[in-house]
Amino acid sequence: MKMQASQLTQDLIDQIKTILQKANQLQELSDKELNIRPNAQSWTILECIEHLNRYSDFYLQEIEKRIDEKMDKNKNKPNQNYIFKSGFLGNYSANSMLPNATGKKAGQINKMTTFKDKNPINSGVNRHVLETFIDDQNEFIRILEKSKNVDWNKTKASLTLPLLKFNLGDTFRFVINHQIRHFVQIENILID
Repeated sequence: MKMQASQLTQDLIDQIKTILQKANQLQELSDKELNIRPNAQSWTILECIEHLNRYSDFYLQEIEKRIDEKMDKNKNKPNQNYIFKSGFLGNYSANSMLPNATGKKAGQINKMTTFKDKNPINSGVNRHVLETFIDDQNEFIRILEKSKNVDWNKTKASLTLPLLKFNLGDTFRFVINHQIRHFVQIENILID
């Protein structure tokens, strides 16, 4: 994927704002609705949000640290008039988070497993996780704005898989697409 960096930044901010709207709507649901478990192996809505919070704990720190390192080294603030170029693995991973676009499974999300420490099933979370999630999304917007001061092609960030690093644009796309993925899961819980 190739795209004007300024356009991608704005697209990602817009996606987070859409996620924020949906999270605010979840706050209007009752505790019973937020804790519906479609089946014994499925997460509740609050568990989906807690799962995202656990990832945000890592990515907010990691991304800001990498931006700060680049800003310290690069006193000249680049503008975003450059073309962002996605890496092969970063693009594949970011796209794999999204629901299927075509075919019989269009709109469905592929099943994936998560790390044990990121699995919130039966952890007894409460609706406070929604406030944390909303705060984290506002932090992602702030960090996206701050990231305009670095070249996303030349800034790498670690993933929760310690050996992998993506360029900053792919990292943002991966994290935000992961959130989109779980909001599709939440919508499916609400429909059932």
